[in-house]
Amino acid sequence: MGVFELRQIGRTDMRASALALGGGWLAAPGQDDSVGIEVVHRALELGVNYIDTDPGYWDSERLLGEALAGVPRESYYLSTKVGTHPAREHDYSPAALRWSAEESLRQLKVDHLDVLLIHDPDSVEPVPDLGDALDEMVQMRAEGLTRYIGMGMPRW
Repeated sequence: MGVFELRQIGRTDMRASALALGGGWLAAPGQDDSVGIEVVHRALELGVNYIDTDPGYWDSERLLGEALAGVPRESYYLSTKVGTHPAREHDYSPAALRWSAEESLRQLKVDHLDVLLIHDPDSVEPVPDLGDALDEMVQMRAEGLTRYIGMGMPRW
């Protein structure tokens, strides 16, 4: 039993810990992987069950894939983003979003994500038309690559 209260996430079936683990600094440049892996394991021990990452957070997806190996998939929720992969940053085309999601799944060593977000489209001028991108996200959800989809636009 964890030390954090579980809370319903919107209209999903997910009950996540009140504290989530952000993957941003797990694989920071110059940091030994063992530090990030230890942080992940300790967070899980304390009852954190929601982990958010991004392909742009250095090497965090690879590190999380290693840290979560052997951890029952149903014991945590995993969220990442598309549109932020360093190889195709701010490319919101359907092909780029699918490529990024599939690359994240490979790095994370999982067969599905719980949440997949289109991230930061408002940082591009002009803001891209996301109709085709949203259609692709719906298709990836229908294929089981992710359970839920959304959009993160930090500059409101």
